[in-house]
Amino acid sequence: MLFTIGTDAVSWAELLGFVTGGLCVALSVRRNILNFPVGIANNAFFLVLFTSASLWAASGVQVLYTTLGFAGWWQWLRGRAETGATVVRRSSRTELAWCAVFLVLGTWVLYVILTAAHDAARSWMR
Repeated sequence: MLFTIGTDAVSWAELLGFVTGGLCVALSVRRNILNFPVGIANNAFFLVLFTSASLWAASGVQVLYTTLGFAGWWQWLRGRAETGATVVRRSSRTELAWCAVFLVLGTWVLYVILTAAHDAARSWMR
């Protein structure tokens, strides 16, 4: 425990997660590439926090966000190398369709995993 707010204890992971989250948003608004490593650090702090509380679904989301952070960072760097500028565009219908497929399959896979782990998060399907 680092300090308390009222009766709630605040850990290092919570404080650093809060700070890096705010910094990541500020960097994103400025379209600064440093938002990627700061966002990845944010995910790591919350992964530590959620796993220590046995919140497995929330922990899994942090792993996904970390993976997406590395992918975004790589695409940002690659986009600049090819054209000299980063192009921000809307997703195509094909990309959105693949996202929908991933969402449905990912939800099913997480349901199976959380049910097997007897996680409380599985009760939403009942």
